[in-house]
Amino acid sequence: AITQFQVQHSVFPSYLFFGETRLANQIDIAKNKIGYEEKILPYGTTAHPNILAGFLVIGLLILLQNVSIGRNRKFYMFFCVTVLSFIALFLAQSISAWLCLFFGVIYIKWQPEWWQRHQKIYAFCVILFILLSPFFLHYIARTFPSNTSFLRRDDLNTSAIHIIQQNTVFGVGLQNFTTHIEEYSPTAEAVRFMQPVHNVFLLWVSETGLIGIVLITLVILYFRKKNVGSVLFCLFPIMIFDHYLLTQETGVLLVSFFISSCVILTKRNLLH
Repeated sequence: AITQFQVQHSVFPSYLFFGETRLANQIDIAKNKIGYEEKILPYGTTAHPNILAGFLVIGLLILLQNVSIGRNRKFYMFFCVTVLSFIALFLAQSISAWLCLFFGVIYIKWQPEWWQRHQKIYAFCVILFILLSPFFLHYIARTFPSNTSFLRRDDLNTSAIHIIQQNTVFGVGLQNFTTHIEEYSPTAEAVRFMQPVHNVFLLWVSETGLIGIVLITLVILYFRKKNVGSVLFCLFPIMIFDHYLLTQETGVLLVSFFISSCVILTKRNLLH
């Protein structure tokens, strides 16, 4: 990722690992102004800088739970990996990933014991957080009208809410959000943008309806005693600002790997 940013083109000649995007194709490539020059953001071996940033943050959170501070070879390796990861994370410029790192550090400090002692409070905060997140983004989009990223996300959220209102029970079907967005979009911008809503919760409900809510509730209740619910706290920023955790195979892999790692680490700590 760091090399990509320096040379401003793909490092490898073909698609590798996690669906690397060909940076030679300038259409729909993520760019941003850095100083006075517009530069291509690093993709690493992923399909988007946000996905790269998500992998970096999740990897860092897992490392933080495994490495103890001390003068040993493992700590020096951890230090080098952390420094390089932070450089790539800074270049990727993903706000959701930085927020994910912040939430993750809070989770590591509290550990799942807090979840076990305050399950009702946690559940209430989670539900409130999910319900208020579209309104929070709407406020940000109206506060910063020149930011097209916020405006597009807000338009997609509005489209998702309209879809939910018209398809409450069954939704429009998995992976069908983009095929129906033109029917429910409040602006032409969302149609031109043509992406799934950048909010995992709205995307799931708009595609599966009340049936999907019931299904997820049953899954959460099943894993309630395995601390999986508390682990998802770390991923909330990505869930409300992006969609790849649900729509991309790499995102599903990332969630599965993170949850599995945290459950294993929790069991290890309990045994100790």
